[in-house]
Order: sequence, then structure tokens, then C-alpha cells
Amino acid sequence: MLGLLCFMQLVMFCNYSEPGGPQASILVSAVGSKIYAASINPAILKTLNSSQVAASYARPYNLLAYTSILANYSSWGLSLATLGIDNYQEAELKLGTGFAIGHGLFYGLSLANKLLITNTRKRLAWPALNLGLLLDTQGRPEPKLPLRQLAVVIENLNYPWGHTDEEAWPVTLRLAGLFMPQKNLSLACEVKRTQNIAELSFGSEFLIGTHWALRLGYHTNPTLYGCGLGLNFNRLEFDYGLRYHPRLKETSILSLSVRL
Repeated sequence: MLGLLCFMQLVMFCNYSEPGGPQASILVSAVGSKIYAASINPAILKTLNSSQVAASYARPYNLLAYTSILANYSSWGLSLATLGIDNYQEAELKLGTGFAIGHGLFYGLSLANKLLITNTRKRLAWPALNLGLLLDTQGRPEPKLPLRQLAVVIENLNYPWGHTDEEAWPVTLRLAGLFMPQKNLSLACEVKRTQNIAELSFGSEFLIGTHWALRLGYHTNPTLYGCGLGLNFNRLEFDYGLRYHPRLKETSILSLSVRL
């Protein structure tokens, strides 16, 4: 049991709840559909042009089962993610919504709650209020810079100072930029800071024709490599992502999303 708990600390340190992983997930996701990015940055919900339902499945390092179900309607989004095995279960429920401030500027709020269950205890975390901001320059005529999107996310904004770590998750800050030097090429960079832990992610997506997408990524602290392949056909989007750890086993991520 001690070994399992130590391993779970590593998994949570990698923040596996992000389907995009090393692909700078708040703007470019290894599993493709923007609904996954919107589950992390609620401001993206206001930019989605259609309602979607999506599901993903993975088995991190061939040990644990990870599943997530996401849905959005209009500017509202709902997600449920679970991670664990028999003696360890972690679940997160999140509800978010997005708003438009002005031309190309959006913000969103989400409320998330985590439940941790082991064979010795149950822990219901303090509800987290997350704030997301998004600047989208794509709608502007003839943008002078290839910077298309700039995003900021503050997670657990309502962190109850004075409470112990057993009662709340720490405040996390994310900053990401999306660049498009060419029409079919997207490059993203994300910086994530949680207390005294900093992580850096790089991601890219290359569109092949109108149906295929190829993705590559890199993540620091810990070192992770990622790649992904996407197929977009009518209302269906199928994506496969692969995460590689230099010492642990590879992790495959399968996802399917349907535009309603």
C-alpha cells in the first residue's frame, strides 16, 4: 500500500487530469478536441461553435485506469474524471461557463471538487474556484504577429489560507501562448506554477489535409515526451495520444468526441 501511495503522488505530480499532458493542454491538447482544453480553461467555452460530448480513456504506466467524460452546451461545460484502482480512487467533478468581455477577449469561471478514497480514509477537498482568461487575435484582420491566443488560468482562486493541505488543493497559475506561423501549423508553450514547483510544456499540431492532425510535445519536471494523431470526419473526432516517460512505461490515451 505504501508503494501504491508513493506512485499516486508521482501521478498527481504529473497532473494526469490533463488529457493533453505535454502538449500545453490549455491551448493544444494531445487528444485534439478543444473541449478538453475548455475543461481546464473555462474561457474557451465561449469560443466553441457547437455542442459536444467527449470521452477519453487511458491506463497511466499500465497500472491505473483513467476515464473522463466531458460535455458542453452553449457556453456551459461539465466534466467528470476518475483515476485509480481498487484501493485508491480519485474523482473530480467540474462545472464551468464562459463569457465575452469584448472583441477577442473572453473569461470563464469553473467550480471543481475532488474526492479521494483509499482503504483507510475518504477526503473531500475544499471546492476550487478557477478563473480563466483568453485573448484570441484570430478574428482580427491581418494580425501583425503569429500570436493567435494568449491564455491565463488561476486554479483554486478561493484557496482558504490558514487551512491545512488536507482540506484544500494549492493555488496553481498557468500561462500559455499559441502561435500559428502557418495556416496548418500551431505551436504552443505553457508555464505552470504550483507553490514552489514550476513546469514547462511545449506542444505542436500539424494539420494534414482536412481530416488528419499530427501532434508532438515535450514537458519538464518531470521529463515527458508526447505525440498524437487525430482524425476529424464530419461530426466525429477520434484521437490517439502517447505519453513517454524515460523510466516508466508508455501511456496511451484514446478519445472520441461528437459534435451535436
